[in-house]
Amino acid sequence: MQSTNLERRPTRPPLGQTAETWPRGKATRALVALTATALLAVLSVASTGAANASPRPIIATVHGIELVAEHTQGTFSGYTSGGLTGGWLATVNHTPLDPNARITGGTFTLVTKLDQLEHPLTARIGHGSITMTNPGANCTNQTFTVTGNLTHLTGNRTGSFSLTLTHWRHNLLGTCLSYFATTQGTLTLTR
Repeated sequence: MQSTNLERRPTRPPLGQTAETWPRGKATRALVALTATALLAVLSVASTGAANASPRPIIATVHGIELVAEHTQGTFSGYTSGGLTGGWLATVNHTPLDPNARITGGTFTLVTKLDQLEHPLTARIGHGSITMTNPGANCTNQTFTVTGNLTHLTGNRTGSFSLTLTHWRHNLLGTCLSYFATTQGTLTLTR
């Protein structure tokens, strides 16, 4: 039978010995092992906390049309694509366009399949703004940037939107008329 040079090495000094009398190599290995174990424990807790922190936001592309345009309110409908697909309906209350406006409230509903369930997400439209980006000289199309927040969103989520609103216009018998409006942009939802 052959003898092997493998011997079991303790990670702490044997009984009756102190760290000073125990060979330094064994003490150093034990210290390194203890430090590595503590570091792994800290990293494990940190990565678990990061994983449980906040999930990535869901970002969808929004397409829509204005169904009803009133002096201080617009009703829009359309569909979303990308990170969240579905159909949506929104009513946006705002101050009069002159040429910009402040969003004062409204409602938003999105019918989608989220979290493996098909259900409507509902929200209130919080504060926001409507800012003219192109006045549409000579009765060409006007464009606006529309941004706002979604509050009281189903499922303890928060949300925001950033859209381009286009007023399609045409000169008819010397009068510039807006005959259609479209929206396109992004919707962002977070938990």
